[in-house]
Amino acid sequence: MPAILLVLASVLALAQPAAAGAPLPCQDGSCVPGGGKAATDCFAEFEGVHLNSPFPTPTKQKPKKELRCFDGDAGCDLDGEANGSCRFPTDVCLFTADPNLPECSAAQVTAATASAKQSADGGAALQTALGALLPAAATACTDGASLDVPLKVNGKGVQKQRSVTLNVKATTASGKDSDKLKLTCLPRLWPSQSYDSYNRRATERTAITPANAAGLVEKWTFTTGGGVSSTPTVSDKLVYVTSWDGLLSAVDRKSGKLKWSFDTEGSSIQSSATLTPDGRVLFGDSQANVFCLDAKKGTLLWERNVEMLPQDHIWGSPTVVNNRVLVPIASDGDNPCTKGRLEALDLDTGDPLWTARTASDRICEDDTTVGCTLDADCPSGRCVGMCAADRSLACVDDVECGASGPCQDAIGGGVTATPSTDPTGETVFMASVGCFTGPRIGNADRMFRIRASDGTIEWALPDFGPEDFGSPDPYNDYGFLNGPIVVNGPTPVLVAGSKDGKLYARDALTGAEVWTETVGDVTQVSDGFAAFGLFNGHPALADGRLFTSLNQFSDGSPDPIVHTQAFDLVSGDNDWVASLDIGPTWGVVSVGGGVVFVGSANLFGASPEFYAFDASDGAHLGTFPLPSQTSSGPSIVDRELFIGFGLGLVAPEPSGVRAYELP
Repeated sequence: MPAILLVLASVLALAQPAAAGAPLPCQDGSCVPGGGKAATDCFAEFEGVHLNSPFPTPTKQKPKKELRCFDGDAGCDLDGEANGSCRFPTDVCLFTADPNLPECSAAQVTAATASAKQSADGGAALQTALGALLPAAATACTDGASLDVPLKVNGKGVQKQRSVTLNVKATTASGKDSDKLKLTCLPRLWPSQSYDSYNRRATERTAITPANAAGLVEKWTFTTGGGVSSTPTVSDKLVYVTSWDGLLSAVDRKSGKLKWSFDTEGSSIQSSATLTPDGRVLFGDSQANVFCLDAKKGTLLWERNVEMLPQDHIWGSPTVVNNRVLVPIASDGDNPCTKGRLEALDLDTGDPLWTARTASDRICEDDTTVGCTLDADCPSGRCVGMCAADRSLACVDDVECGASGPCQDAIGGGVTATPSTDPTGETVFMASVGCFTGPRIGNADRMFRIRASDGTIEWALPDFGPEDFGSPDPYNDYGFLNGPIVVNGPTPVLVAGSKDGKLYARDALTGAEVWTETVGDVTQVSDGFAAFGLFNGHPALADGRLFTSLNQFSDGSPDPIVHTQAFDLVSGDNDWVASLDIGPTWGVVSVGGGVVFVGSANLFGASPEFYAFDASDGAHLGTFPLPSQTSSGPSIVDRELFIGFGLGLVAPEPSGVRAYELP
């Protein structure tokens, strides 16, 4: 069946009136009227659309009139892929009762039309869906309607933005409602530190291949006053660099010269900046501050501190979707740990929306994974906290901690990695990591499925089982410093590498196991203490393979571990190990054009450089020098590559970003 007929069939099947007894759409004022006359504007409204442009500033609060979307951006490009076109949500409700439109009285809609020039079908699918609702004598909405807006492509094959205006008209006996919705699809720039949900850190149209990767030459080097452990964020004209000296620097992509910088004044920044399609840039710092700036000018739009405890730290980049900013919170190291959580903020104001904690404030003494409020909530034992100076000691009050410090709420389960979402942006996936100075509590060391509307945790898995409190190292500190990678499809899958030496694939809907692959048996090491286990850097997914860069540990086998490997996505089986071992690394893997790039971050003997491997078989393609060690994931954009250097751990050391390009 032709694609357009499939779209029409699916839209027809989904178009339906509101379910009986359910709250009527638009009653909460969330619908977009579309700009018709005040007396008729409730006859038809757009539902489920989050307008984002122009963005508000401290001095200008203009009404939003446009939805701008990166190709492949969750929440607005519903196909979830950077494929040269944006699939915008375009559901329409007829006969609405909108509290924001007090001058309009709902009336029976007898006719409705939709049109959109330069879209893939001109609005025909929505037109058919609206026709199925007529006559609308009560609130009725399409369900799942969408509009494909393809990017422009110039004579050189360069993608350009395209704007389409969707026109909807509704006719009643009392008048007509004419509404407009401007939809703009932009080439995917760099909306997160990973570029997309597959963590590839590479654009779709990169010109770098196994045949030419070795020919990359230095283009420029930009130096910073602190280490750059993050992946550079790349736009069409600027490269955004975060550094451990607390600066966000906007660097000219062609020349490497500074355009502007923003100083957090006293903190450091470890994670990448996040770009939004409407022209904002966001990042978090080491003091749990979240900043939102004008991406062109560097001027501050808002700042929000989300600290609960002094050790709160933001390691992962903010994820922005559906006007929400999702911020992961972990601790600055593990002594002490903090209250691991995900904070959701309003994109326009920074106001808090909800918090998803990885553990309850208090836990059961006999089972630290069980949250409690009262002793009666625990099967046996007590509902307790922990001593601040010794997290192994459970307590009810300060007396039980003696001189070791006050009795505090339970802490742990930090979230170090950037959260991901499904294509709608209404389901969030994150991962948490353990704490080597205290027992596993609540949902520490797990992957999560979370409802984006209110932060409700729908599942948290896997369960690593109890720790051995009688062993020399009782706290095994398993968990996920990275991920999860979201693999879209009929049955979406989450994939992440744990510090326990295993790769985990889980059903994104239910949390059920898809497969588990043991890469190195960490249980053979120091009574199961994972510490800096195998999977510290972020893996990347491309062409059905998961590419990883491993950290060092010995599992007692006579064969050394090769630190760059590839695994089959379907089975988890090992596909290849690299022909050259780069040594232990915290490096973040990037994959583009069939080339795997990874940097060395071994402080004890490895040269400061990064490497290129053939994604098909792990053959070594090239080695590239850097001024100092790196854990940065390279950004691969068209004919260029940008990589940070300087770990922020050794002073003084060179630090900054180096740009390479094909000659």
